[in-house]
Amino acid sequence: MPQKPNPLLCEQCQPWNLSRNVAKNFCHYWFPFHVKYTDLVRYRGCLICRTVRTIVDALLAEHDLLQAYHTSHIMIRNGGPYFLDEGPRERLGFSFFTHRSDLSNPGFIAVRILMGLAIEAFPFDVELTSTIRKMPSFEVKVTPQIMLRYTYMSLHQRLVSVEPWETSYFDISMLKKWIRACDRSHGQICSGEVKYQTSEWFVGVIQ
Repeated sequence: MPQKPNPLLCEQCQPWNLSRNVAKNFCHYWFPFHVKYTDLVRYRGCLICRTVRTIVDALLAEHDLLQAYHTSHIMIRNGGPYFLDEGPRERLGFSFFTHRSDLSNPGFIAVRILMGLAIEAFPFDVELTSTIRKMPSFEVKVTPQIMLRYTYMSLHQRLVSVEPWETSYFDISMLKKWIRACDRSHGQICSGEVKYQTSEWFVGVIQ
């Protein structure tokens, strides 16, 4: 029996209603991938959209260069989620992601992620079909840490909350493995010149 849509999520964010979609990084292709700030306001009843808007509003409040742009000129790009682990676990040629789901609390599943977001500012009102092909005038990247909490009964899940989360430490040896993996996967591709002003923020804020 198909699972009913989650009323706490907008239509575009329904894929976040399954923890396995998040754990497998499928939500990289959703959230949606690009969204206008004005749509975040329109979908303020959605758990994911409301969380992203909280992050963006915090940046708008403290970032002078972003404040120079009207909110209709702001677009958000979803580049995550990211995880503080070594990636999927392999067994007999198959990939497993169950280690990303915390089942320690009976009746709940918790998935902790770094939600990779880029807040892009343009000198004009943004439209998804045309603006995504243009270079933004200014961009801020953030990776806020959030915990997605799901209830589950039998085969059915439901996302019920999105909460701030902070890791107690970063495993330096794991970070080194990520860097070596990036070198192997991308080589010189990552060393291209940035042609617009960029501010990199590693850890974002949720208040």
